[in-house]
Amino acid sequence: SLIIKKIDYPDLNDAKIAYREFTQELANQYPYQKEKEPYLAAFWCEEEMVYCESCDDDIQLFHGVMLLRDEKVLE
Repeated sequence: SLIIKKIDYPDLNDAKIAYREFTQELANQYPYQKEKEPYLAAFWCEEEMVYCESCDDDIQLFHGVMLLRDEKVLE
């Protein structure tokens, strides 16, 4: 896994607004999405594949978004 960007927000409501805006942007870009919990989302398209050397195969590339508090999933 690779974390591309981490943003800290002083206010939880601001973080929730930013999460919704970012996931909406990704939903407009990718035809497939899956959400687990209230603030864990993945987006992908079948064309985005990457080569996995350890598996010697192409694997699906996913773009994930998480909203965490103190490094833990919000409940």
